[in-house]
Amino acid sequence: MTIYQTLKNDHDTVQELMQRLKKGQGAESDQRSFETLKMEILLHAKAEEKVFYTALRQHREAQEMVQHATREHKQVEEMLEEMSELEPQSEQFLSRLEELRSSIEDHVEEEEGEIFDAARKLLSEDEARRMDEEFQQEKRRLMSEMGQGAGAEDEGRIGARH
Repeated sequence: MTIYQTLKNDHDTVQELMQRLKKGQGAESDQRSFETLKMEILLHAKAEEKVFYTALRQHREAQEMVQHATREHKQVEEMLEEMSELEPQSEQFLSRLEELRSSIEDHVEEEEGEIFDAARKLLSEDEARRMDEEFQQEKRRLMSEMGQGAGAEDEGRIGARH
């Protein structure tokens, strides 16, 4: 598998988790879904920045796109922190969830379009496969570092699509 498919799989997982939260499954379940969503996004963003974006930064024609995407990651992280202080079934939380969904959809559209297109021109297929392995390893390392191995497995999402 290449980095592109793995990143797309992560994007799909985040979308599913946001849908689950929007529907509401009860306070306890919604809290678990939010924690899983937050962990998925943070692991994805940190590993993506370290592996995928670092490789693209080596190419002048991708630098601006990568800077923009990195700023979007930071904005999403800030939204997640704000949402962490709210009850998942509150109106304020649901409003922030809609803002988060919109931000993430815009980011994913740009990434899966412009950034992936540029990366496919700049990186070989072998590099994309190696990068996928590095990305997976980085996510596992981060998960271990964050002490989230068991908690994230509850939702059965992280790494489930390999």
